[in-house]
Amino acid sequence: IYSSNVPNLLYYSHFPAIIVSLILSFLIFLKNKKSLAGKLLLGVSITFSVWGVFDLILWATNRTDITMFFWSLQILFESFVFILSFYLVYTYIKTKLPPFGVNLIIFLIITPFILLTSTNYNLMGVDLNNCYAIENSIIIYYSYTLEILFTILSMVIIAFAYKNTLERRREIIIFLIGISLFLLAFSFGNIIGSFTEDWIVAQYGLFGMPIFIGFLAYLIVRFHTFNIKLFATQALV
Repeated sequence: IYSSNVPNLLYYSHFPAIIVSLILSFLIFLKNKKSLAGKLLLGVSITFSVWGVFDLILWATNRTDITMFFWSLQILFESFVFILSFYLVYTYIKTKLPPFGVNLIIFLIITPFILLTSTNYNLMGVDLNNCYAIENSIIIYYSYTLEILFTILSMVIIAFAYKNTLERRREIIIFLIGISLFLLAFSFGNIIGSFTEDWIVAQYGLFGMPIFIGFLAYLIVRFHTFNIKLFATQALV
């Protein structure tokens, strides 16, 4: 993880995002283990954190075999961040999982993507000059289509909930702003990296996670979201 190859910016973009997301998500899980939304938030945080660690490894290594292995896994984990975020939004709004038909469609959509992870349709090789994996255009468009799709679906669910609910409107709009900033920043950073190969700029996308965590902390203090009572001073610390 630590190497002269890694720009200092990456440690500021990765470690704070990973630490604050894991702390808050584990706090929510431990305070209310029965909360389905809390479990999914923990899943999002863990998946995001694993992605972040893989990213640091890729920056630090000069070995092509490690680059191929972790890069292919990183693409997979990146998509699961968005899929789990969709489930988080759905359970946060409706307090239950999506119906069987929706789960079946999602399963059919992501299965080919998972199967392609270890094939040439994902990565075709490594650019030895820069130690970048050469991504197949098929997997690029497939993965980013999934990310955009689940981001839009998440926003649509929240928008309908805002329209049809009076008592939770302020809470819903704050949640919408927080998770939208996270998903849009994360996807935008990765898309910029894939199409321009400027992976330094892509790192700014990770700052969306601490912002999302800040919005969640406010929701917990103000509205006791996830059925957790947390004082403002505790959230600030």
